[in-house]
Amino acid sequence: GKGGSGKFDLFLFDLSAKETESYILDANFNTADNDFFMLLSNDNKSGYIINDHKKNTKGDLYSFKVSGSKGFVD
Repeated sequence: GKGGSGKFDLFLFDLSAKETESYILDANFNTADNDFFMLLSNDNKSGYIINDHKKNTKGDLYSFKVSGSKGFVD
């Protein structure tokens, strides 16, 4: 993908589209550290992220919820 906030960054892809384009996630999800993986729930209103923001670990798992009536992805 284009752009980036740091080391490894998180991007979204619409795999159902005929032409696949990548979208970089904003600073709420991408940091100067490694952001390895994100998994969204089926309703796109919650998920998990793995990153190494804490330097003494190989990766930490965080959960998140999207507020409002729209999900994370339209």
